[in-house]
Amino acid sequence: ALVQADMGNAVPPLSSVFCRLFLLQGLAYKFSKHDSEKKKERMGWAWKLCQSLRSVSSDEQIKLLCEAFPSISKAQTISALRRTNGNLDQAGVMIQEDKDNVTLQEDRRTQQRKFGLCENTKDYVNLDLIPQVKSIFDFEFTPIHEQLQELGVVSRDVQSLAVGLLRLNNNDINKVIDCYEKAERSPNAIDQMVADLDQSLYNKGLLSSTRKRKTIDESFTVDQIALVSLISMGVDELIA
Repeated sequence: ALVQADMGNAVPPLSSVFCRLFLLQGLAYKFSKHDSEKKKERMGWAWKLCQSLRSVSSDEQIKLLCEAFPSISKAQTISALRRTNGNLDQAGVMIQEDKDNVTLQEDRRTQQRKFGLCENTKDYVNLDLIPQVKSIFDFEFTPIHEQLQELGVVSRDVQSLAVGLLRLNNNDINKVIDCYEKAERSPNAIDQMVADLDQSLYNKGLLSSTRKRKTIDESFTVDQIALVSLISMGVDELIA
């Protein structure tokens, strides 16, 4: 960074950290009354880096970006300019990308809160694991879910099953299959376990009453005619 500053080139944004470090070192040498040469050296390095950082974030550039993005702070504008070595267009793109990323993360947190806490009462569902768990059960579960829908029977889809299993097993994908096997491969049994988990969270004050899930008996009433129809099509009775 110092070499680039000496050559009049742009320096990386991380130089601001070293600028502060050199300034503090210079002050320490000053008050120690020793190593006056080192004091001048460190102060000189800090000044060089500071000037280089200022050169890529002029007042005019900052003003233009603040006008284009009124919702961001001056500090964010300066940071974007430094990360792009003073390129105004690239800085604008970076600011927009940062805003989009913030929105995406907020949406992900909202979705996690909607799903609810895991059994350990600390973690939320790892959204990145949902597709992996879905892929495990898609072949077996999705055709059954579609058959139930055609017969007018309400049932959970494979995503609800995946989310429930992840919550019950604290995002441990290795335990998901074991949990499903212990539940005798019954989606309704898994759903009942999730309902019990939600009841436990509610009792602990970790789930609001408006979001407390209904139990299986409240949510799903088995249509006996549809059940017989599924069994006749070769669907295992436990799964049906």
